[in-house]
Amino acid sequence: MKRSFALLGTLIALGAALGAQKKEPQKTAPGVSSEMLTTPPPEDWLMYSRTYDAQRYSPLEFVNRRNVSQLKTAWTKAMPAGNHESIPIVYNGVMYMAQPGAAVWAMNAANGDLIWEYKRDTTLPSRTKTLAIYRDMIYYTAPDGFIVALDAATGKVRWETKTDGGMTSGPVVIDGKVLTGRTCAASRKNCYISAHDAVTGQESWRFYTAAGDDDPGGASWGGAPEDKRFASTWGLPGNYDPVLKLIYWGVANPTPNTRASRHGGRFDAVPFTSPVDLYSNSTLAINPATGKLAWYYQHLPGDDWDEDYTHERTLLRTAVRPDPKFVKWINPDIRRGEQRDVAVMVGEGGGIFTLDHRQGDDQQGSRLHRRRPATRDLLLEHPQLLAHGVSSAAERPVRPMGRQLPRHDGGDSCRGRQAGHKREAKRNPSRGV
Repeated sequence: MKRSFALLGTLIALGAALGAQKKEPQKTAPGVSSEMLTTPPPEDWLMYSRTYDAQRYSPLEFVNRRNVSQLKTAWTKAMPAGNHESIPIVYNGVMYMAQPGAAVWAMNAANGDLIWEYKRDTTLPSRTKTLAIYRDMIYYTAPDGFIVALDAATGKVRWETKTDGGMTSGPVVIDGKVLTGRTCAASRKNCYISAHDAVTGQESWRFYTAAGDDDPGGASWGGAPEDKRFASTWGLPGNYDPVLKLIYWGVANPTPNTRASRHGGRFDAVPFTSPVDLYSNSTLAINPATGKLAWYYQHLPGDDWDEDYTHERTLLRTAVRPDPKFVKWINPDIRRGEQRDVAVMVGEGGGIFTLDHRQGDDQQGSRLHRRRPATRDLLLEHPQLLAHGVSSAAERPVRPMGRQLPRHDGGDSCRGRQAGHKREAKRNPSRGV
């Protein structure tokens, strides 16, 4: 039976007082600049986490503790049947949203009225996670492999560029480039992150997330056939530090899902400590202007359980003072309470990794830089043991050996785990982490 979904728009209203606050979309609006993407106006939500650092914090203060109990529905709008995985963006009173059935809507965010609809001529379902905006264009990663730039005012196509591989992560725009990830689509040549010129659609660079034989890290696949190496970026797009000029992008598990399947029936064909099957289950720090890799950190080497480490890395500056009762491993070089720029992420196994996203250390025998973690809360999962320790010499996660996984019934077990992405709470910068 088909189901229709309803969208709660501008979320909620507070009677006549809030009604007076509603912002009608302007007929002629200035374009969105790189500066606005870095520091968005309080009333706009210009990317999936609002800001490049993925903190998802709104500075608006009209809704507060005193009046939150008065919130009520402002409007609803029926949506087409099908999977819906997209996060809306809002600019100048207009909400833009990808829809099931390979469509994009522009709506008046104050009342839900449809301004325009763009629909692809394809029967493929859309699973893109978000849209992007830059200047006067909306960017959409369509299920038929096209990156599409739409006129923000009319929905008309300004340009479209065909690419290889599925695009479910959605786009992010950085300094005039549209960055997108791929799902691999059964071929290593489709496992990459790319950048396209936001005005022309021309490809600027691509970085392969499953290392080939001639790439740094290619030997970590232990001689597996090059075209059968898969490590995708199907989850949310990366997060950007405009000061360091680096984007931090998460890569999913290697496939096929088990070590034996990836390595000719031999589960022990590759080591049990990183690097293994690069760049699977890793954080990549990439220069968005050139596509060059600055450093990487592999969270779970030699994955056997489809434990993705994709989705966002939340960036913040904070005092590092974890409680040893709850954190399994802490970098011994970190002075308790010192301020660090960190990237925090959660994998599907439930472990929280905190990496210093400013510094990297050169690993012997490699030209790449692997990040030394500032702190790492590596939770053990029941009944599977994802990692049983960390090599203190190189801060490398150590994977359990053998086919049989021991049960773990101790206090470090991650309770209540649900496979898939867990939304992180909003953070108020004035209150710390």
